[in-house]
Amino acid sequence: MCMYVLSWMMMTRRMMMMMMEFTLLSPPPFIPYTTRVLYSLLSIYTLGVLKNNK
Repeated sequence: MCMYVLSWMMMTRRMMMMMMEFTLLSPPPFIPYTTRVLYSLLSIYTLGVLKNNK
């Protein structure tokens, strides 16, 4: 369980770094859209993980 959470945190950090690089490369109008999509995906994934743990 602890290892799973740690690996998930590492993966999310890597994704955040990739998204930051992508947003820095992309023009400004895309930044809010990409962040919104990323937050929605993260919320959905965390909800699924919490349901599976119960």
